[in-house]
Amino acid sequence: MKKIKNFKGVDSIIFMCYLHPKKKNFREWEFEIDGQETENSILFYDTFENGGKKIQRELFEFLENFYNRYVLPKLDDNNKLTMYHGVRQVLALTIKDNTPYIHYQNVIEAIDYESKDFCNDGWYKITGYHKEDLLRMFNEYAK
Repeated sequence: MKKIKNFKGVDSIIFMCYLHPKKKNFREWEFEIDGQETENSILFYDTFENGGKKIQRELFEFLENFYNRYVLPKLDDNNKLTMYHGVRQVLALTIKDNTPYIHYQNVIEAIDYESKDFCNDGWYKITGYHKEDLLRMFNEYAK
């Protein structure tokens, strides 16, 4: 059984969760490897597949909690949208150049031509013990 020790050798992996706020339990996951496949990128993919719905739920909870604790308080008042506003949002774990990030996208679409859409879309680096938590989470499902 191989374990993931770090994020090295990962050019770009995206674990993207599309949320449907009207159906709070409906989540659609998409996985993508950009760049060269490495041992670590394949291990991340395999553990995500092995974990099935359980790792999806755990990863979503991790990302949502991280967003609410560290990202949301730093946004200006016009962009403080939660994951359950709007029509459809994205909450993703992105590993880019050996570093994990949370990618969030929340949109409230205007219903008329006079109003503006509200949107927050951004990236936030995951550091410290949160990186270790991610590695532990994925390694629980390594086979």
